Amino acid sequence: AGIIRSLPGTELPAKLSSLSRETLFAHQGEFSKSAASRVFEKIDMGMAPLREEREVAFLGPEDTFTHQAASAYFDESWTYSPCDGLENVFRRVESGDAMYGVVPAENTMVGVVSHTLDLLLEASLEIVGEIVISIDHYLLSRESSLEQVREVYSHPQALAQCRPWISSNMIGVKLREASSTAEAASKARRKKQSAAIASRWAAERYDLSILAAQIDKVSGVDQNITRFLVLGCHSTSRTGEDKTSIAFAVKHEVGALVEILKPFSKYGISLLKIESRPSRKTPWEYSFYVDLEGHVEDSGVRRALRELRKYSQYYKLLGSYPRAGQ
Repeated sequence: AGIIRSLPGTELPAKLSSLSRETLFAHQGEFSKSAASRVFEKIDMGMAPLREEREVAFLGPEDTFTHQAASAYFDESWTYSPCDGLENVFRRVESGDAMYGVVPAENTMVGVVSHTLDLLLEASLEIVGEIVISIDHYLLSRESSLEQVREVYSHPQALAQCRPWISSNMIGVKLREASSTAEAASKARRKKQSAAIASRWAAERYDLSILAAQIDKVSGVDQNITRFLVLGCHSTSRTGEDKTSIAFAVKHEVGALVEILKPFSKYGISLLKIESRPSRKTPWEYSFYVDLEGHVEDSGVRRALRELRKYSQYYKLLGSYPRAGQ
């Protein structure tokens, strides 16, 4: 209590009753491990404004969907640092240059970002949160009509998400890949007879006209959603609405995967996703990535993971974190 009183800006709220204030400062017992973890997690977040490293690294450049996701999760008091590659986002957080990192993980139309999964396996970081946002792609240009456009720039994933619309509306137009949707918008601003597939943010930043809106919403598909991960160097406490991500490898033999997943059924744990990736060490062997309901502090999850570890060749907890609203 004395420590809490001494921190600047940490005066107790006025709405705290005198009885509860007395109870707090007169308490002579010990906090449970989980309670202490939550207290210091809150103190850590409260102290963050006093630190120079209150920075969020994200896959840049600015005005990409990852930037939009980071801005939706953190407030304006944070500094946002765009990185030119996924590796650099991980590196900045691991080195302590940034407190958190935001990276894309998967999209409902084109699937997982495999490079993110590979980096998670190797990094000394944890997933501490997730962000789910709806993606709307716009065709942007300095030209005034579709007929004037001869080439379209965008990130490969954006081009893939909009391919049905492009095939129907831009026959004969050349498709050019860019490192990001923001870079595509920059190119469209500089080049005549060109356009970019990017966000409304990019249209405003680069002063481009919107020639077509929501061009990823065709053929009855109206849900283009991307999930982003928030990376940090600490674990997060149980909230009651959590998700846990793990990675593991099994022996290359019949029934191995079925057997290793049995503890989840045994303890009533729902699996939200399972994804396989080729091992980077041994040909024709695979690592499996699983998202499941619950937190590692939940007894059922803890028991299931304890049994899984006994039969896995490799195991890594990627993080337990609050589940984003769907």
